[in-house]
Amino acid sequence: MRVIGGARLGVEISVTVTIPPNDSPLGSFGFQEKTFTISEPEFTSDPAAMATLTVVRSAEGEGAVTLMWRLEDTARDDLSPLNGTLVFNETESWRTLAIRALADAVLEGEENFTVQLLAAKSGAVIDPINGLATITILGDRAALGIVGIAEASRSILIGEPQGDYNGTALVSLVRGPGIFGEIQVYWNITPAVASEFEELSGVVTMRDRQSAATIRLKVLDDDTAEERRVYQLTLTSVTPGAGISPLAQRATVTMAASDLPHGLFSFVQGLIRASEEEGKVNVTVVRSMGRFGSVWVTYQTAGSVAVSGVDFTSASGRLLFGPGQTTRGVTLSIHDDDLPEGPEEFYLNITTVELLNDSNVDFSVREHGLQRDQPPAIGNVSSVMIVIQKSDNSEGVLEFLPDYVNITVEEDVGSASIPVVRRVGYYGLVTAEYTSRGLTARAGLDYILGNGSLTFLHGHNTSHINVSIIDDQDREDAETFEIQLSGATGGAILGTHLIARVTIAKSDSPNGVVRFLNASVITLVNPNSTLKFSLHLERAGGFVGNATITWIILGPNTKEVLPPVNTDIGDPVNGSFHFRDGEGGLRTIDLRILPHAEVEVAETFVVVLQLLSGDMDIDPRAGSVTLKIEKFGDPNGIVELTEEDLRERVYSEPTSGEGPLNISLLITRRHGVTGNVTVHWQILSDSDTTGDFSALNGSVVILDGQGGAEVVLTLLPDAVPELEELYLLRLSSVEGGATLNTNRSTTLFRVRANDEPHGVFGLAAERQAVVVVGRGAGLVRLLALNVMRQAGAFGNASVGYRISTGPGLNGQELLGGAAVGRVLIKHGEDSASDSVPISTQVREDSKIYSRPGLPWFYMILMHQWGIMH
Repeated sequence: MRVIGGARLGVEISVTVTIPPNDSPLGSFGFQEKTFTISEPEFTSDPAAMATLTVVRSAEGEGAVTLMWRLEDTARDDLSPLNGTLVFNETESWRTLAIRALADAVLEGEENFTVQLLAAKSGAVIDPINGLATITILGDRAALGIVGIAEASRSILIGEPQGDYNGTALVSLVRGPGIFGEIQVYWNITPAVASEFEELSGVVTMRDRQSAATIRLKVLDDDTAEERRVYQLTLTSVTPGAGISPLAQRATVTMAASDLPHGLFSFVQGLIRASEEEGKVNVTVVRSMGRFGSVWVTYQTAGSVAVSGVDFTSASGRLLFGPGQTTRGVTLSIHDDDLPEGPEEFYLNITTVELLNDSNVDFSVREHGLQRDQPPAIGNVSSVMIVIQKSDNSEGVLEFLPDYVNITVEEDVGSASIPVVRRVGYYGLVTAEYTSRGLTARAGLDYILGNGSLTFLHGHNTSHINVSIIDDQDREDAETFEIQLSGATGGAILGTHLIARVTIAKSDSPNGVVRFLNASVITLVNPNSTLKFSLHLERAGGFVGNATITWIILGPNTKEVLPPVNTDIGDPVNGSFHFRDGEGGLRTIDLRILPHAEVEVAETFVVVLQLLSGDMDIDPRAGSVTLKIEKFGDPNGIVELTEEDLRERVYSEPTSGEGPLNISLLITRRHGVTGNVTVHWQILSDSDTTGDFSALNGSVVILDGQGGAEVVLTLLPDAVPELEELYLLRLSSVEGGATLNTNRSTTLFRVRANDEPHGVFGLAAERQAVVVVGRGAGLVRLLALNVMRQAGAFGNASVGYRISTGPGLNGQELLGGAAVGRVLIKHGEDSASDSVPISTQVREDSKIYSRPGLPWFYMILMHQWGIMH
């Protein structure tokens, strides 16, 4: 032996073949048939339990022969007899033997036993092929077992793949009491929806002695929104000899809802721009994924930079999406005002979504995160930002301050800073461009300033133009130059004060300048005895020429010259100084402040220098000194509210027909009544005071010699629902020397709740509906009742209702106890709903019949309970 192709021979390369003796003259013997099938006897002499085996001799053999036969030892309890002999005479060519199955009480499966022919010592030849036969005893009728679905698997929850869950479920099969033999179990799912399951039918093989098996179900994943569905898995057939338990033949397979069948609710976009001029903005809520059922979507506005009630109208409520409906809109009101404002935003949020009728659904989360029913959900875009664009010159108006339209500076000032202001609005970065031109002053010689621009950052309202003033030694008269605002960028505009004229005062006079060395304003206590007080002045700069300076006193509290005879400052009240040519140095003015009387008001005096002769200049910045002598006692009085008006009062808001209501409060001043006194007042409240009064602050004047004045507050009518509001009137300050008694400067008053703050409740026919929910046998009709709350929305309100039916219908049978009920409208909400089941059966003459069509209903609101804040 040899091999090719790269292989080689092993160790065992030979085999021995033995050919037994043959060609005996007695012939060869064997079984005519080699297999026999019987069963255990069901009664005595049951022919089905008997196997008759025929032994045949080959045609050429002859002669008397005795053969033996024998069953294997394992047949001892199952077959009889276990052995025997067969005698052939010289000419017989065949003989038979009978073997019968034994009855027992043991449950057994199919069994196989071998019968062997033996030549003994006869010299006969036993056919090596046909010398053996097999007897098969069929298994007991129950040996293959009864197959059924395990009790724990008769209700299966399965769903589409999600997360770590692969969308499968195992259905357990059990077999008993017999477990002998191999069987096949066939199953199917109904209704047969090919798009739902990977397999709708199949077969499970249970091997010999196998008592349990599983059917693996797998759901196909798709993007279709589907409600809960129910299928039935049935064991349809099994291998003959086995049985199917009728009590465990079926399992209920519940397919969990998938892909949000009731919808995913969100806004179309996360940002919407609006303008004040439009007055409103429309926001769309969309429903994606599924469209089954009716769903309430609750929304609420939230302020941010934009303020509710000032920039927009607060809104909250609910939108009802009917079956199949995919879009609903919300309209929000934008307030158009005259205030300059930059972009301001507020938000509209989806707060909750809920099924109109959730009494027949199960949202509980089970194994693998599956839910029999999926609730509606809120999408990623659950909040939309509404940006009210800038308006009303929000970038501002640029101009010079009026006080700086004409200014005078000294040559030695070094530099001058001219403020430019930004009025009205302060939004964004803007610039102001300016130019300069000399009139009598010369650029580069008297001042330094070119053309340029100023920058205002966002929120800033002031910037400065800085001018350098050149101090030289030349004797010069007053010189003037101008700065003009020529343009604005960034959205700002120019105002009316666009030119600032700067005068450089006369300088470098050889005659010098005279000025006070004291502070420009001096305050003195009104003395009990004569007070001596000195003012000092000097001649500085040049000393050329003679000059005479006079001084006078203006006052008190006027620009009139103080006469020598007065009760405030003793003589002298005027005088003069002479400076000779070449003479400088200090001069002193000695004043005597006279003691006060029993009471005195605060008084102001101005000591003024004047040039009588010569060319000397008076320093414009230090040419006068203001003396303020404080009051003594209370000559101007102590201001307070009257005893009557310190008591708290309660008012009712007037109606539009009645017009504004004037509320009068009296202010009194006691002790002194000298001079006019201005009293400032303001109204404070924790409530929103917008539109409540014609003015929230103001002032009144108590005239000289009078002891009081009246504050008139004007309470305005409006149509805004409001709870009771508490206000505080405060006297904030006084002018004119009077003292404010802070212990008697405030009073409280209330305005009763008005314009139905808790709401007016009603029903609108167009907002009532009959809806159908569910599927198949679970189809239910519901009366969707919607109660509206108009006017105010303060507090929770429980509103009762009663439903009556149309002619010919029994409301009790149609609606049951639900014909009377209550609806809770929560604080801030403008509506609430309830759903009342409608029976599809009406009893008449003790028979039940179905009334087609929709019945008529009359709904009446009865009363409200339980307003809670």
